Amino acid sequence: MALDQGGTTSVLQAATPRVGQRAVTTLRRFAQAKPLGMAGALVLALMGVITILAPLIAPYDPLDASFARSLPVSGEHWLGTDPLGRDVFSRVIMGSRISIYVG
Repeated sequence: MALDQGGTTSVLQAATPRVGQRAVTTLRRFAQAKPLGMAGALVLALMGVITILAPLIAPYDPLDASFARSLPVSGEHWLGTDPLGRDVFSRVIMGSRISIYVG
């Protein structure tokens, strides 16, 4: 048990490492027992993060058609543009929000 300045035991400080260790141990056992399940969980977690941060990640407005039509992949447009001149990467990122909501 951890002792604070006054010599008393802090329950929160004593319990915190155990909770963290328990979570890590549980995740490790799950990854060893079901590696494909862990891979799926990581993909879903990554999609969740992308969905939450979509407005910050998407470099352009997904509905903005002010770019040249059908540009190839480049540093400016990671997945190019569609025939209407919209950035495909921004549309995929913003579309993930709808997919997660519907799913």
